[in-house]
Amino acid sequence: MKDTLKTFVPLLALSVIALGATLGVGDGSFSTFAVGLSKYALAVGAAWFVDSYLIKEVNTREIISTNPIAYALFMAANILTAALCFSQS
Repeated sequence: MKDTLKTFVPLLALSVIALGATLGVGDGSFSTFAVGLSKYALAVGAAWFVDSYLIKEVNTREIISTNPIAYALFMAANILTAALCFSQS
């Protein structure tokens, strides 16, 4: 649980700060970066939920740390998720 908090609290805090900082600027709409960061935080949270609660029998951290192909696929998926979240804002 402590690792989870260390991972998600900074990402969530940065999203809230980015959304809050851009709310009152201009015409009152959010910036695309703030929206993209929030969508990325939601995507990471959803992936963590699926890994932690729906696929309990697989130890994903152990697999990623011992298998370089799994690590490369995890990083590629993370980069693609970030790219999609920020490009579709």
